[in-house]
Amino acid sequence: MRRKDYSEQTAQVIDKEIKTILNSQYEVAKGILAKHKKVLEKGAALVLKEENIEGARLEKLLSAEKKA
Repeated sequence: MRRKDYSEQTAQVIDKEIKTILNSQYEVAKGILAKHKKVLEKGAALVLKEENIEGARLEKLLSAEKKA
């Protein structure tokens, strides 16, 4: 087991800051997914139908969102 070089109080401060950062970035990630929901749904449907998306098909899917 590794020895801590800091106090329990410092560990709690670190844990709290890490939790704050993770929660913040989780919200950022949810926002990105929500913003791109339509293209994600189209991509998921295409993958279910064809099992994969490569090359030109993927570029077409992504570029269609940029135009929208």
